[in-house]
Parts: sequence; structure tokens; C-alpha cells
Amino acid sequence: MKKHSLHLKYIGFLTFVFLLISNSCEKKSDIIVYPKINTLNDTIELKYGQTVQIIDENILLKFNDVNEESRCPSGSQCIWQGQATVTIEIKNQEEIEYISLTLRAGNDIINIGEYENYSIKLIKVAPYPEAGIEIDYDNYIIKIIINKTQNETK
Repeated sequence: MKKHSLHLKYIGFLTFVFLLISNSCEKKSDIIVYPKINTLNDTIELKYGQTVQIIDENILLKFNDVNEESRCPSGSQCIWQGQATVTIEIKNQEEIEYISLTLRAGNDIINIGEYENYSIKLIKVAPYPEAGIEIDYDNYIIKIIINKTQNETK
């Protein structure tokens, strides 16, 4: 009886460890792999929580958060058009950085962020709000353009 009880505890412990490890790993299906960024504009569409891996550049970009959603809902009359602000998480081998990008009609400055020798521009946040309908975070999709900036030599 003691052997059976010990055996069940061992199996339970191994099951717990397996579940812990499998739940802590990021799902491979959530990572989009891009082989290279060049000097041309590369447009990338990311779902909320999704990561893009740029292999040749050794960085990961993740659509991390929707910080603000104040765009005027379709079907409404508003004093101003509002804006949408998102956070992008950027990882390389040594560090993690976060940049906030804001999409506001008529303002092409606050939708661009810089990281090392990259320029990241937010060009779309979807879906657009509708009056009386709340948007679940999991339904958000952003479109960004990544430019690799030229290093100037003097």
C-alpha cells in the first residue's frame, strides 16, 4: 500500500511539473517569423498578444497592450476624433523595451517610435469602435511599418 501511494505522488508531481513547463512556454503559433528587415517599408499585422520575430535582426516585437481607446465611435457625434494608443514590446538578446504609439487623425508624429536603428510606425488599429459595442482586447489587430534606418558614417 505504501509503494502504491508513493508511486501516485511521484506521478502527480511529474504531471504538475509537465503542466507548469508547458504553460510557461509561449505558443509557437503566436510567433510570426520574418527572415529579414531591409531599408524598404515592411508592413506587419499583429493580433493582440502576438509576437513577430525578425530572425536576421535578432529582435522580437510584441503587440503588448491597448493603453487608450478614445476614438469617436461610428454612429456618434464627438467634439474630437479621439485616438488609440498601443504598446509594443521590443526584445533583443540583452534587454526589453516598450514603446507607445498613438494613432490620431492628422498627427503623423505620435504614431512613430524609435528603437536602436529601427523606426516603427503605427498605421492602423482595428476594429474601429462602434457606438454601444465594447471591444474585447483579443479582437484588436494593429498594422505597423518597420523601417531599418541607415547608419550615418562621418
